[in-house]
Amino acid sequence: MEFPDGTVNYEAFGAIGDGVADDLPAICKAHDYANENGLSVKTKPEATYHLGKQAL
Repeated sequence: MEFPDGTVNYEAFGAIGDGVADDLPAICKAHDYANENGLSVKTKPEATYHLGKQAL
């Protein structure tokens, strides 16, 4: 994967952001990738990410 602007987004790793689908695995993958590659993570303001039993 390439992120020329230096930011990773959750959707690139499979997150849906609809407040229903469990996005936790994709969020973890995105942060792992960002940390390993010195990138930052940017979320979509219109998305609601569901983390198992809790929506953020």
